[in-house]
Amino acid sequence: MKSIALTLAGLLAATSLASAADLPVRKSVELAPIAPAFSWTGFYVGAQAGYMWGRDRTTEYLTSTGAYTGFAWRYNLESGFGGLHAGYNRQFGMLVAGVEIDADRLIDAKGGFRDPGGIGRASRAWNFSARGRLGVAFDRVLVYAAGGYAATRAKYHYFNPALGFGEGFARTFSGYTLGAGVEYALTDALTARLEYRYADYGKASYIARSAFLGLTGTQIPRDHSLRLAVSYKF
Repeated sequence: MKSIALTLAGLLAATSLASAADLPVRKSVELAPIAPAFSWTGFYVGAQAGYMWGRDRTTEYLTSTGAYTGFAWRYNLESGFGGLHAGYNRQFGMLVAGVEIDADRLIDAKGGFRDPGGIGRASRAWNFSARGRLGVAFDRVLVYAAGGYAATRAKYHYFNPALGFGEGFARTFSGYTLGAGVEYALTDALTARLEYRYADYGKASYIARSAFLGLTGTQIPRDHSLRLAVSYKF
């Protein structure tokens, strides 16, 4: 009986081994490597183009007393523009902070007013800004706000129909700008953005010396702009 039991045990063990050999072998699954998230950190340079629309305001005062004469004119300036920019971003998790400077050449920014008392003309040549940027990155998409210093160069000419001659002045105005935009990384080095911007350039006064003696005019330029920009990131 003992030998029979040992024989049966051997047969069962051999059968189990054969069954195990017939089972399919499980292979370990290799995971595909995960691509690293895009980094916004680095220096960049680029170009921009867009459209600017603004409003200028001329307010008239008596030079001797500073009293408001009751005369004020509003007129619009519109223009396309193109320019260059450069900046630096630093990313902290999803937060991106940076600084940027840019300069725009205005194509045909002109406007003015006309009434029986006089004719006014204004033109703008360029805009400049130095801004800080703060945004949130969703991998290759950056949503941001920006603000800082803004400047523009403007010329004004006033004509007195009664006297038949005029006078004018040119001034560099400075103030602030605020805006927001969205930027997308097309490649690891090339990004594109769409941005809205508002600029307030402060005000400047001009004391008439010939055509409007005794009067002082104050100019208050403002503008809005939409711009498309492409940047190369180093």
